[in-house]
Amino acid sequence: MLDADGLPRPELYSDGLHLTQEGYRLWTESIAPQLRALWTAAG
Repeated sequence: MLDADGLPRPELYSDGLHLTQEGYRLWTESIAPQLRALWTAAG
């Protein structure tokens, strides 16, 4: 979600803070496996 310089990719943020639909899609893809692993371990 960051560019090569470590800055937020503008196309993923509607106002520099809040994610766009594409930003949320990428965020969900990146966090979902970790959440599933935690839920499985707690289970």
